[in-house]
Amino acid sequence: MTTTYPNYVRTVLLNQTRGSNLASTLAEEYVSDDYYPRALPATFNKIRGVLFGSNPDRPMYNFRMYQLMQTLHSTELEEYVTQHDDRITYLPFDRDELFASAFGNTVTAASGTAGTLTVLGDAVADEFTGILYHKWIVTVLDGSTVTIRKLAPAAQQSQTAAIYSMTNNLSNAIALPDSAQQFNFSGTAGDEWVIEALANPSRNMADILNTLQIIINDVDQTALFGSTPVEPYLTFSNIWNNHSEYAYQLSALLLAMAFRTMNILPL
Repeated sequence: MTTTYPNYVRTVLLNQTRGSNLASTLAEEYVSDDYYPRALPATFNKIRGVLFGSNPDRPMYNFRMYQLMQTLHSTELEEYVTQHDDRITYLPFDRDELFASAFGNTVTAASGTAGTLTVLGDAVADEFTGILYHKWIVTVLDGSTVTIRKLAPAAQQSQTAAIYSMTNNLSNAIALPDSAQQFNFSGTAGDEWVIEALANPSRNMADILNTLQIIINDVDQTALFGSTPVEPYLTFSNIWNNHSEYAYQLSALLLAMAFRTMNILPL
């Protein structure tokens, strides 16, 4: 007997453990603590690279899953979402304001810091890797030098020093490592700030579908729908190849991938 989970289709499309992610994590939805990821075939990983990026962080996973599940619930294909398990906790889709308020820059001054720091420019999402969240700590060492520690993502952790000068009690613009953003500040030695940036992905579902239509070939379609498709894969295949609306095409693809993933044994 196949084990099912609440949010079953979402869980297998996410294909990640709950891990240390708590309800306080941005837009985190319920993932059963006994779900273990599946080792996916090459076709599925190619598709996931378009959906999420090559090495996405949790904010990217959650944001993109929010968009994907909205798409899946927007057509009659919604009935397939609850075919195996009708327990759903992520409805209604009311997170738009949450994401809108979360995207952008946040500056937090360390205790005892009297100065101010301003981030210049908006964070830009790296949709190739799927990294949305960045974190730095800026410390004023003395009257001419600041240190910038990059803490997130983990693969970009570093520490650099930058020389600055002051004009009318305001520093020149200083680059944030691994970012097109800069900052300036008004402060003195010992002042310290934490900078967090959460970038807003720019591609929408239609953009993603256009990319998928370019990269998915006959071999991929066989992996998704079968060499001689039977139901429900026959329906999914017909919609993917023949429907004119993006929501139907993308939903058919996602459902085929989800249903195939359900039959893969956990790692």
